[in-house]
This record gives sequence, structure tokens and C-alpha cells, in this order.
Amino acid sequence: MTGKLSILFIAMAVLGLFIIPVLAEDTVTLTLPEGQYYLGDEIPLMGSSTGGTTVYLLFTGPGLPPEGAPLHNPNVSVYGGGWTTTTVLADNSFGYLWKTEGLTLSEGTYTIYAVSGPKPITNLEDTSHGSIVLPLASPPLTLSVSPAIIKPGQEIALSGVVQGTPSPGVLIWIFGEEFTSVVSAPIHGNGTYQYLIPDSTTAGMATGEYHVLVQHPMGNDIFDVIRQGDAVIGTSPVPGATLFTLQGEGSLTGEEATQALAAALDNAAIDDVYREAVFQVTPNPPNLPHAFYGNVTIDGSPAPVQTTISVQVTGGIDAVNYLVTTEEGIYGGRDEDAPKLIVQGIIENGAPVSFYVDGRRAEVSDVASGSTWQMTYPFIAGAVTDLSLRIQDEQPDSYVITASSGPGGSITPVGLIAAAPGSSVNFTIAADDGYAIQSVLVDG
Repeated sequence: MTGKLSILFIAMAVLGLFIIPVLAEDTVTLTLPEGQYYLGDEIPLMGSSTGGTTVYLLFTGPGLPPEGAPLHNPNVSVYGGGWTTTTVLADNSFGYLWKTEGLTLSEGTYTIYAVSGPKPITNLEDTSHGSIVLPLASPPLTLSVSPAIIKPGQEIALSGVVQGTPSPGVLIWIFGEEFTSVVSAPIHGNGTYQYLIPDSTTAGMATGEYHVLVQHPMGNDIFDVIRQGDAVIGTSPVPGATLFTLQGEGSLTGEEATQALAAALDNAAIDDVYREAVFQVTPNPPNLPHAFYGNVTIDGSPAPVQTTISVQVTGGIDAVNYLVTTEEGIYGGRDEDAPKLIVQGIIENGAPVSFYVDGRRAEVSDVASGSTWQMTYPFIAGAVTDLSLRIQDEQPDSYVITASSGPGGSITPVGLIAAAPGSSVNFTIAADDGYAIQSVLVDG
């Protein structure tokens, strides 16, 4: 960590002595709580800075530019996308909650920098900064809610991907102000799980917000926190300890119950991990969603499992308009009960929807109509569309072919010929009288 050193010389004739006070060097520190962090986590960064009122945050790692990318958008360099910034408080402290869910990141080790000025990682010699090394692993558990806004009597799917093969499956807790449900879901052969809340159940749900927490038993293959009657009990601080109740005086519901359960699972003595999500029940949802599923390829190959498919559309709800794949080369599923990419919000019919594969803009093709590849697809409330997605290396708008012949023959057309990608150009090659064609060189 380096910084500018300000030195103030004050000469004083006091008993022949010179007093030379030296001002302290500006410093920036960066820390985070100890523990294992996973892709999709909310990571609390904190630190201190004496170098100004703003701290500039950036990072580098697998697939990121050496000069760094802003924390909020790993798809761009700081040269083009700027920095993530946070304010330094009066006591010189700062904090930033880094939400990694939905970001285009791969498993690996990242280095995060906090800098006193807008400088790239490759040019920090004269700028105060602090850094930390952060390994990010693939999460042992994911959770997707589809759709995230429903009306009473509408089915909703809870699904995700699990690492390992826990024999009891996963435990799914659902809390509302007047609703509590705890069920287990088995793990399928491809490492996924799914639980459908049927329309008959949601028909009786009061309007409001519902919290979902999915629990993975991890190494000991035992759920360390369970429901027993109207009580939630755990293995810590002592086996069978009552953590909170679900009925009667002092009982917890809704968000309070979810927070209490999460706090119990965060106990260092408990190895279970969890993921949280919310959904809403309302008599007047924004409008019917448009559901998508289909094939997805990256540079001609099937997209790997845990590829993030997201969309952008005016009026869309960004927090729910994405899906993480659970099968190679496929997002969502054709079957009626299969999870799909749900595009929902206050969206006008016909509004162009843009699709992204791990943050890269994708081309789309409607399988049913056999349409050509295009950059958007129109929103249709209530529709279900089999839509293929692809991203590939960018092609130029046109290629230039240079055609020429040696003495004793000709080629037509001749010179510089423009050709669109995927098109063909016909050439006529002829030898003059008394000559024969010896060879034709292509890319030679």
C-alpha cells in the first residue's frame, strides 16, 4: 500500500533546534468477515480511508481485465465502465455490501481493491489502496422462484441445483404472516430439486409477501435445524434446543421467522447451508408473465450448467427476470411443470425483450416459427415460447475478397469484392489462348 507523503517543514530558532513535524501517510484498508463465500452471496466489505470522502472499488480475477472491473459490473473494464464507489464516513470508515447474485462470475480466486482515487489496478504506485484476496466457490445450493409474483390460485415452482447427494434431500421452509409450511424435496439424478406449490394451496394464501428458505444438510447429512410440532429445534446450543415457536404467544411468522431460522443456521456449530428468496401473492399482479425455455449455446457449444440467463425489458422486474441453468445446453423446460425463464413486470405487449447469457447479449430464434436469428423478441403476456439463444464471437458486417490473376489468364470479378457473412460469391476463371490454368490459390 502506497500513498503520497506530505512533509511540512517548520523552522524555529529555539535553542538552536529545528522542529520538523511529518504528516501521516494517507491509508486505505479493506477487510471482510472470515468464512467461506460462494457465488451468489452478499459479501460485506468494510474498511477505512484517510485519503478522501470516496473510496473506489474494483477487482480482478478469472476472465477479468488486468486493470480491473467495477464490482457492480464485471463485464466491463474500469476504463469504459468506471468504478464502484462508496462514501467514507466521518470516522474514516466505509462499508459496501457486494451482491454477487446475477453477476457474470466463475468459480475462482479474486482480488478486490479499495483505492483512494479512480485508478486502475495496473497503476496504483502513487495511490493509497488496500486489497484482499477472496476465493469464490460454486454454491452448494441455489434457489429459484418462478414466477415471483402470483395471484391466489396460481401454481408456483421452487427449484435449484445442489452439490453432493444429500440423502434427506433439501428442506424447504415457507413463511407468511398467516402461513407456515415445511416440506422436503428429493434430489434428482442431475443434482437438481423442485417443489411445486399447487394452485389449491395458493388459492388459500392471503395477499402479501412470503419468504422461502431452502436448507442443505451438508457434510453430516443431517438437518441440524428442523420443525417439531409447533417448535423449531436445533442441535445447538444443546441437542433438541427450542429456537423459536410457530404458534401461540411469542411465536414468529413471516420475515421474523425467516430471520430467526437464518440466524440459527448461521451458528458456527451448525454446518447446514441455506438460500433465501421471496414471492408475492396479490389479487392484481402486474400482468401475466411471458415464459421462455429452449436451447442455449456459447460459441457453438452447449452452455454449461449454472449459466445465468437474464433479460432486459422496459417495465421488467430485474430481480426475478433471470434463470440459472440446471442442464447443459438447455434453459428452462418444455414440460408444463418445468421451471422456465419468467419475464414479468408492468410490460406492454410487443415490448422488445433482450436476452443475455452470462452477461453477454444473445441472439434469439423462435423455434415454432423458424425465424431467423435476431437481437430481441416481443413480449406477449401469458405466452410460453420455445426460444433458442446463442452467443458467439462477433462477425464483421462484411468480408473483403481480393481476386487477381497472373499473366496469361483472367478472373472475374477482379479486385476487392465485398461479401456479407454467410453469403457466396461466384468467380469465373479463364486462360488466354495458348495458356492453361496451372493452379488456383484460396487463402494462399
